[in-house]
Amino acid sequence: MKEREFWRSRTSGRLYAVELEDGVVTRSCGPLTESEIEERFLTAFDYSAQEAGWIEEHRDQFDFFSGGVRRRREPVRPAHSATSALAATTVRQAMHRGVITCLPRASLHDVAHLMSASRVHAVVVWGDEEDDSEGIWGLVSDLDLVAALARGATEAQSAVGVAGTPAVTVEADETLERAAELMTTHRITHLVVVENGDGRPAGILSTLDIARAVGSPAG
Repeated sequence: MKEREFWRSRTSGRLYAVELEDGVVTRSCGPLTESEIEERFLTAFDYSAQEAGWIEEHRDQFDFFSGGVRRRREPVRPAHSATSALAATTVRQAMHRGVITCLPRASLHDVAHLMSASRVHAVVVWGDEEDDSEGIWGLVSDLDLVAALARGATEAQSAVGVAGTPAVTVEADETLERAAELMTTHRITHLVVVENGDGRPAGILSTLDIARAVGSPAG
């Protein structure tokens, strides 16, 4: 729903006409003079989005103002935004528990079979022959697999040789906001989830898992 109001900065005293969509400032006009603060002018202003983002971000510094009446402008936010969902949800709540792993010597054929049989998009290369707690060597995604075969790799080639996706880990109690930052920084679609203080993989978090958390109904 679209609304139009006058707001006044508590620090500078400047007056602005703001246009709100569902409680969020999307466009603004100002600074204005006292003579322009009349309800009949609200629909006539030339609103712009240029400064609206700054006003929305600092809305707690403004008061509602109209006809000499001033009251504190309480920050009103959408009930369920993507940012709040990411910050309020932990990786543990969104991840797929359990990890499909293979040894570094596993062949591409083995990896393809694991993906197909388990219906997963990524396999973690983990451990070695003598010690299965050796650590994470890498992560083979379905895209890595297809790209390797397209480049002429044989099905007998080892998994560790085509683990093109870096094995970036995130702790289970981190927020999805942090997980999204890691995915963006490293340009990856999967994170290996580890329990706090334990380097062993406990699950996988994908971009689809994050999208599902953001797109789920509020509350």
